[in-house]
Amino acid sequence: MYKELMQAVIGKLHATILCRKYKADKYVFFPDSRGACLKWGISLLPEYMRQNKIHQIIVLAADNSVKKEIMKQGITNIRFHKVSKYSMNCLLDYYALKDMSAQWIVVSTKKPYDTGAERLLGIKGVTYRDIIYYDIYKLDGEET
Repeated sequence: MYKELMQAVIGKLHATILCRKYKADKYVFFPDSRGACLKWGISLLPEYMRQNKIHQIIVLAADNSVKKEIMKQGITNIRFHKVSKYSMNCLLDYYALKDMSAQWIVVSTKKPYDTGAERLLGIKGVTYRDIIYYDIYKLDGEET
């Protein structure tokens, strides 16, 4: 417990530095940068920006696979910032203690805590796209 609290304090310091440096509308974290969460998380970001009238998003990840996916999908209005795995864990520990959901989005079903959303996969046709679209990004209607 002490370790997580200390990491949360360090995460708060990292968050303060990031927010002062970038001054973005939203920060999107990809702690698990592989698989369907990554693919759908990146491909639905432009729709998220459009529906919420957001102009600047900073995507944070611990490796370059997220940046490669952004480039592969041809998205140009999203900035990428790489952080260390330790920094990512610290930021997520801080997020678990303080509600930062107005400014941060964590594209994961397991971090900073398990939401149980993966148990819905396959039930009545629920896919990763549905979980990210409706649960994580909280988008309305169907994608245009």
